Amino acid sequence: MKLSVKTVEAAKPADKEYMLPDGDKLYLRVQPRGSKSWLFLYSDIASRRVKLTLGAYPAMSLAAARTAAEEHRQNLNAGKDPRQMQREAQQEAQRQALATFEKVALPRNRGI
Repeated sequence: MKLSVKTVEAAKPADKEYMLPDGDKLYLRVQPRGSKSWLFLYSDIASRRVKLTLGAYPAMSLAAARTAAEEHRQNLNAGKDPRQMQREAQQEAQRQALATFEKVALPRNRGI
């Protein structure tokens, strides 16, 4: 059964963390303090269960979480580990940010 926006909004914190399934490895995690986040659960090559956090609700909507989960499912079907791909994307973004700072900060790039 798929989650609806109303179900997601109505999910209340409990004494323990719990998860609401949306299907196809996508879950809404509700924590005792009231925060909600999207998880993609899958098994890696070594058959270990992996919880990959996609984003926090409401910053990431239900539709956006489903889109991200679909991308991860496609990567899994292609034999790629979504967690490793996410790490590589974060590292590349960090390299790009540092490269931009370097271009601005170095005197030779400002014509000095």
